[in-house]
Amino acid sequence: MPGTPSRHATVTPRSSSVTIGGIAWMLSVWFFVAEALARAAWTIPYDWTERFLSDLGNTSCQPFKYYTTDEYLPVCSPRHALMNGSFILLGVLLIAGLVLTRRAWPPGRGTVVGRVLVAWVAVSWIVVGLAPENENIIVHGLGAMGIFAVGNAGVLVLGLATRGAPGWRVPAVLGLLAGAFGLVMAALFLFNQFLGLGLGTMERLAIYPLIVWAATTGAVMIAGRRR
Repeated sequence: MPGTPSRHATVTPRSSSVTIGGIAWMLSVWFFVAEALARAAWTIPYDWTERFLSDLGNTSCQPFKYYTTDEYLPVCSPRHALMNGSFILLGVLLIAGLVLTRRAWPPGRGTVVGRVLVAWVAVSWIVVGLAPENENIIVHGLGAMGIFAVGNAGVLVLGLATRGAPGWRVPAVLGLLAGAFGLVMAALFLFNQFLGLGLGTMERLAIYPLIVWAATTGAVMIAGRRR
């Protein structure tokens, strides 16, 4: 009947759930703030180009064995709770954004697959936060593998799936660039090829693209630049 909304109608750009979901993804940039605060509290020098992000969440204050060199390096992170909480928060924010914006995505198998992969990496972040490297390295490592191997793939798939959809040009282009770049950096990191940049730098180059993409996509959704 005229004036009766279809049960298959999609959410409008002004939908409150989409707005809240977009805000959740924009808030993922808190990760950078938390990292800076945790790094600043270290009682020993922290060279971010050579140290793992996970060192910031290490709950002990003693030498920790690096698998890349088999040497023990000093670790002491007074704000480890902040960093581990931020790992968990990032995962929660990614999941919240996925759920709240689910009807805003263009239909198709590609968006479904991409969103499942992003959900996987979100859970991986939560696992990393709940299992610090010094407390359960096996579980922590499994979570980290999910972050490196799956997150950027999900971003790339979503970039491919949305590239022709009206209003999705910016997220699609960024998804293609960030996903491809992050995958290359993740592969180099996992095979201990740091290109002279240091393992810490390479790790961040593999991780940061997804966060930047999520924050940008959330901003685009809030701005209503989609149909």
